[in-house]
Parts: sequence; structure tokens; C-alpha cells
Amino acid sequence: MQLCGIIPFTFYLDTESCKPHGDVKDSLKPCSPIVLSASRLTCVDDEILVDGFVKMFPQVSFQPEITPSSTHLVMMHSGSVGSAKIRSLRYILAVARKCEILSRSWLEASMKARQLLPTAAYTLASPNIGEEPAWLRARQAKCTLFDGLKFFLPPSFSNSRALPLDTLKELITVCGGAHFDKPWDIRSFENAYTIFMPQSTAWDAALRYEASMSGTPVVTAEWVMDSIAEYRVLPTEPYRVRAKV
Repeated sequence: MQLCGIIPFTFYLDTESCKPHGDVKDSLKPCSPIVLSASRLTCVDDEILVDGFVKMFPQVSFQPEITPSSTHLVMMHSGSVGSAKIRSLRYILAVARKCEILSRSWLEASMKARQLLPTAAYTLASPNIGEEPAWLRARQAKCTLFDGLKFFLPPSFSNSRALPLDTLKELITVCGGAHFDKPWDIRSFENAYTIFMPQSTAWDAALRYEASMSGTPVVTAEWVMDSIAEYRVLPTEPYRVRAKV
């Protein structure tokens, strides 16, 4: 049996690790709440691991998805994360919401120790040697990623199954940007972008929008996703919607 999607759960953790059910001492200090989500479960072993973790720590409670209260994401297959761009929507939402991102070994080690271990030794590192991971940059940032940026989202060209328009709006808003459904609602096209759906090839429409909006670049939604995944505003040129030569 395979199980897909996010498995969020709430548990309680402080600097002194919390004990599982059946091993709780009277002297145990009150713990602060943490909301954790697990990335997609791709095999039976993943399901068994998460199920065993939840059973061992009954203070875990489930929620349907990553929310404003989410604090941590466990990447179940972080060993496969290389230098390629990460476009997992779960990961991108977690970075946008400034979650701490962990490897699955934290689940395994906590179960082996029969207590919820401190997370510091199990955080996801950057694929680039010597560079801080994006999630850490997000948590340390003094301002939001898209602060001062404006995004025009034409409904006919921005909505897709891969990235629904509501989710795109959520990502932009969480990262401090402003989104618009109509170009005339944008007072100035400075620091403005028109966003088309992922992998859009509607280059003729893109040309019309650029011409009518003083050259405002039209880029695919991958630019938004990749910028959040790396937590830096990336150059737009590789993402421009243009006819293939």
C-alpha cells in the first residue's frame, strides 16, 4: 500500500527531550508545541516509519496540510536532494512559512532513543558546500523575500493543476509580495512581474502583456517557486515566456 501527500502532526518538544507514552515521568517539564509535516510517502517503509513514530509518541495530532502554524518539515528522502532545483510544493511552502526542515533520520533516531530528540543535529543542509540552506536564510531574514514586489496574475494564464492560482497567491502573500488580478490596479510597473503558469508557452500573449505594461517581464511560475526554494530573488531571464528559437 502506498500513501501520498503531506502527513502533518503536532507534538511537543523542549530543550529536554520529551518521552514517549509509557515512559513519562512526573518531573517532565511542560513542552512547547511544534507542528510537524512529513513530505510525500513513496513506499511502505515510509508509511511504517511515520506510523511507528506516531504510535510511539501519542502526543502527536494530525492536521490536513502545512498551515500558518506549521513549524517543521521532515524530508523523507533528503538523501536524494542534490544540486538540482527543488520544486516540491511541500518544501516550497515550508520555506515560505519559515519552517525548520529535517531529515527522516530524526524520526528514526527519536524512535530508537524512545524520546523526541533535539532537532539541531538533523536539519537539512544546503546542497552547495559552505552555503546556508534556504530554510535557514528564510528564518533569519529581517524582511520578507518579495517585499515591495508586485505580481500580476492573469487568471487565464496563471492557473494550472500543477500550481493552482490560490496556492500561487498564497506563496506570494506569505513571502510579502502583492498580487493583482487586473493590470490597471497596479499604480506603477516598477518592481512588477506578470506570472504565467508553470511551463507556459503562451509567448504571443506574453508579448502583448509586456507591450501593454511598459515592458513588465512575463515569467513562468517556476521563477516564483525557485526563488522561494532558494530564498533569494533569482534573475528573471531564464524564466521569460518567449517563443523558442
